[in-house]
Amino acid sequence: MKLGEAVGRSMSEIPVTADYALPHPATSVGIEIEMEGLRGRRLHGLRWWDVKEDGSIINGVELVSKPIWGTAITEALNEVRPHLECRQAYPSHRSSVHVHLNVLDLEMPQISKMLQLYLIMEKVLFNQHESWDRKNNLFCVPAYTSYRIQEVYKSAIDKLNTNEVPYRLLPHKYAALNPNCINTFGTLEFRHMGSSVDVEEIKKWVEVVLQMKVAVLLDVDFSNPEEVFGDLWSRLNYPDAQRDIEDGLNLLKGIGV
Repeated sequence: MKLGEAVGRSMSEIPVTADYALPHPATSVGIEIEMEGLRGRRLHGLRWWDVKEDGSIINGVELVSKPIWGTAITEALNEVRPHLECRQAYPSHRSSVHVHLNVLDLEMPQISKMLQLYLIMEKVLFNQHESWDRKNNLFCVPAYTSYRIQEVYKSAIDKLNTNEVPYRLLPHKYAALNPNCINTFGTLEFRHMGSSVDVEEIKKWVEVVLQMKVAVLLDVDFSNPEEVFGDLWSRLNYPDAQRDIEDGLNLLKGIGV
């Protein structure tokens, strides 16, 4: 059973054209960009974004995209580019970029595989944002540092494998991969990316997240990063990747998956 069928939910998506330059041409994402310095700037007339004040950052706002897919991903990022690149905007350790991946169209055991793949690749994903040291940020807690989060993932994996919806998993939303969104929005929320005014950098991260879903759909060897990330791997590679993947595999074994 697909998650959307189980929770009676569908994603409200504006019709656009599939983008075959993306790892998945028709999967929607939601992008949340927190940025300091933009409060008070005229941000009217944005087609793809809602603007919310964010009290957790200084003089900042949160730009929240509508569910976007295909060509709309590039259009939406280009639309917000001049605001991110203006003189007032500045990134900080208090702000970040979150990407919600639509999983409503996945069978629930496939979402279980998404969580397993994530645990294997968690350190690899954190490495992509090493400059912001997200793994030590209280609002982006890695599973490998938290027994509580590990227990939650284990419970979710077990439930999803039996086609049961994993309701209300964490008491807070600050796990690096927030699984609470499975039942609230039908998404998985990736919180790893630090604050950035670089639209191309944000798009590359969206592509990495989309590729995770592709790897699950293709049922590739999760221990092989070249199979998981495909053509993206050449820009993700780093010396300790295989060691970190082994750590992820051992974590899976440790929690009994």
